[in-house]
Amino acid sequence: MMGLYIPLSSAQSKADHLEAVDKFLSTYVSQGRIDYASIKNDPSQLQSLTDQIAQLDFAALGDDERLAFLINSYNLFVIAGVVERYPVESPLDINNFFDRKVYQLGNDKVSLNQIEKQHILARYGDARVHFALVCGALGCPVIRDDAYRPDRVDAQLDEQTSQALSDDDFIRLQDGVLYISQIFEWYIKDFGGNKSSALDYIRSHTQRSIPADVKVKFYEYDWTLNDL
Repeated sequence: MMGLYIPLSSAQSKADHLEAVDKFLSTYVSQGRIDYASIKNDPSQLQSLTDQIAQLDFAALGDDERLAFLINSYNLFVIAGVVERYPVESPLDINNFFDRKVYQLGNDKVSLNQIEKQHILARYGDARVHFALVCGALGCPVIRDDAYRPDRVDAQLDEQTSQALSDDDFIRLQDGVLYISQIFEWYIKDFGGNKSSALDYIRSHTQRSIPADVKVKFYEYDWTLNDL
């Protein structure tokens, strides 16, 4: 059975969409993990949300509104892509998951990588989005259980970034070495271009104590599905 269909053509319908995203995430996300099995059993809420995203004119949105809807859309599309092929052990088990599968984003058919790199990073140049876009793997920062909202997206990005960089599982200090996610390696230009600048970025977004002479190494990304 399909969920309630709300074309995103008015302020009220966009507000209703965000409320529906909140309800969906609060239902199926727990401690950063996603209950894919339950969504697979009843995908009507998710289908309704992706149908609504297809109706939105992203070009007509202001910067904060556009960013919030893009982040939400990316995360919902990742869930939809996994659910379509579930059960899987990793998003990488789905052939060309980030490049071949396309989704309807307003008037455009786009892949996950196109949303991330062309629609978000190229436009905003904000490294904090790396802690908000969740790729469906345990190596990602944890997914929120609420929607990104235009009037709060800046604060939410700060929260996500601080949470990730204060997480001992995500940023690991051991024996004088700071082991950091390969996200910093893959997107090093977004963090200043080298390990030293990445370390400065981490220090600026966390209250944790990091020794001045610490060495920085990248640890291997965990592509295991972030399945509840």
